[in-house]
This record gives sequence, C-alpha cells and structure tokens, in this order.
Amino acid sequence: MISADAIRGYIDLIVLSLLKRQPSYAYDLAKTITEVSDGEYTIKQTTLYTAPSSAWSPPAWRPPTPGYPTPASPAPTTASPPKAPPT
Repeated sequence: MISADAIRGYIDLIVLSLLKRQPSYAYDLAKTITEVSDGEYTIKQTTLYTAPSSAWSPPAWRPPTPGYPTPASPAPTTASPPKAPPT
C-alpha cells in the first residue's frame, strides 16, 4: 500500500495527466488511479475536488494574457483618462 504522505506532492500531476488523456469525473479518476496502481493506492473523491486548485492558476512565469489583470497590474477600468489642460 502506498501511503498518502509519499504521494501527496504528486496528486496534481497525476490528476492533470489523467485529465489530459480524457475528461473524467472524480469517481472515474479515483477508479483509474486505483486500477493503474494495481490497488496499491486508493484516493478519495473529496481529495480530487481539492487537489487541482493550485494547478488551475496560471503559473507566475507565463506571460499575462492581454486584457487579463495580473496580481502586479490593476484591473482595467472603463473610466476615461483625465483630460489635459488647455494650452
């Protein structure tokens, strides 16, 4: 039996690699993980719901998508810019 502590840092990678192959629900993912590990590791469906939360965030090294605010940049506003004084 593989302990949860031994595999903890790899849950996101496992889930994302399975989802890359085929979209699946938590039940199917848990079943596939158990089958692939020959029953050595069983994952709870509730773990699968919380596992990829950090994986869905865009990585810090990726260039920002145009129009999509990043933590370092403020959200775009719809207000018009201040008018220049007459010359």
